[in-house]
Amino acid sequence: MARVEIDQNEPLQPGDIVELEFIGFSMLWLQAAQIAAIEYWINLTRKEFTILNWSIPEKNKVIFRVRVNSTNPVLITALVIAGAITAVGVVAWLSLDKVYKITTEITQSPAASVAIGGIGSLAIVAAIILFLGLFEKK
Repeated sequence: MARVEIDQNEPLQPGDIVELEFIGFSMLWLQAAQIAAIEYWINLTRKEFTILNWSIPEKNKVIFRVRVNSTNPVLITALVIAGAITAVGVVAWLSLDKVYKITTEITQSPAASVAIGGIGSLAIVAAIILFLGLFEKK
């Protein structure tokens, strides 16, 4: 999986997975309790997205991984999701820092695109050689 940083206002589609990186402060056990409450409340009340998991990789950093379920009439962006998370009330101490879109397609990276194109070219060359070999005069 690859993470690509995106703009907070970029429209998201159903099935997209984003990581929202927040900066926060507090004691670790208090952060964990607040985040568990957020996850419970969001999964209970918000059907347009689902919190897949969360982590506290380092002090003052909280990461939520979220999947977009539907776009509804309202345009879903990372900022909308972050607003819903911080609107729960127990997380007024969180501020959105970075947003990453998670991609699972191998063709997303430039190196992978070149590699796939190269394999395709080799297959075409092999087919031409085989075709010419079939009609070789004996």
